[in-house]
Amino acid sequence: MMDIDSTTSSPCTPASYSKSRPLHTMESSDDDSWSFSACATAAADDDLVDDLRAMRHRESEYAVGDYLHRLNVAVSKDAAPSCDFVNDDCRSKMCTWCFSIVDHCHFGKDVVAIAMTQLDRFLDRTSWALTDRSAFQLAAITSLYTSIKIHESQSLAVETMAALSRNVYSEDQIEAMERIMLQSNEWLLNPPTSFSFGYKLAQLVTSMDNRYPFDTLLELTNMQLESAICDYGLCTVLPSHVAVAAVHNAMESIGVDHEHHHTIQRICSMMGIGERIMDDERQPLELIQRVETRLYEGLMGTCSTDVSGATPCSFHTQCESDSKMLRASNEDCKVDTVIRPTSPKSVSAAPNHGTSSFHHRHPQEMVL
Repeated sequence: MMDIDSTTSSPCTPASYSKSRPLHTMESSDDDSWSFSACATAAADDDLVDDLRAMRHRESEYAVGDYLHRLNVAVSKDAAPSCDFVNDDCRSKMCTWCFSIVDHCHFGKDVVAIAMTQLDRFLDRTSWALTDRSAFQLAAITSLYTSIKIHESQSLAVETMAALSRNVYSEDQIEAMERIMLQSNEWLLNPPTSFSFGYKLAQLVTSMDNRYPFDTLLELTNMQLESAICDYGLCTVLPSHVAVAAVHNAMESIGVDHEHHHTIQRICSMMGIGERIMDDERQPLELIQRVETRLYEGLMGTCSTDVSGATPCSFHTQCESDSKMLRASNEDCKVDTVIRPTSPKSVSAAPNHGTSSFHHRHPQEMVL
């Protein structure tokens, strides 16, 4: 049995603080302060790494396939693509609209990332919403409504969401679509997003090298991630990979260390990136390099780099009136918003009313 009065110190306890030294004779020294500071920093880094690895394992539950590519392949075998089919431009415009609503209501941008994850998973699991833009748009609005309700301290009332759609969709339609999406997505509503990864990665980088200012690093990272959320070509890439690529780009932009790639490689090793924790994960470090280029292209408005086999930004169904069918406007934010305290009771189980009520509107009636 260990002697309780042993003078042996733990690795994080300076020898001068052992029990062999009376408390009243202890005096602080620079060495002691440094030891405690270094120990506290190491413990904080360990906590960050543990959180990142736990998030890495959870993100596999929310993985999304290239559903637009499957749609494109399916319709090419039958006939020319219909103007009513969803394409990546539709998704981008709805994502931009979601950001405008969140900015207007002063919600966190992470809510949009969660909403788009819910939307992508729903579209990956269902086909009927991809062939009807009205249903797709309703699903996007509903995703934002549900995400705000669950992840913000206050939620938008369903009548407000209907008003934000300029009453194209009724309150009953939004609530019915919510039930359908929750069931389809198996009630998985708390995905680790690229924003949450980016925040912890920025903390870890700053802790490892204090020459990188946290606020600047995080701002440059989030600027890329906001653009990435609206890029369909990155929705099939794991959020951890997108966040690592964004942080690496931000470090390169700050430019305090030309060896920053070694820091990123070390972080990837800590997070387990490179380990096959997913069956379809291949050469993740090479993938991250392609994502870095794609993020730069996204900021410049030109996406040509193919990432992980996802459909490139140039993918569109042939339809001349895309911009008329889906358009975002700042006027959407001018309606009086009704904000209510979030209540779990508003996410209630109810009979599935089917999808027929979502198909009666022609795409040209879309007004967002």
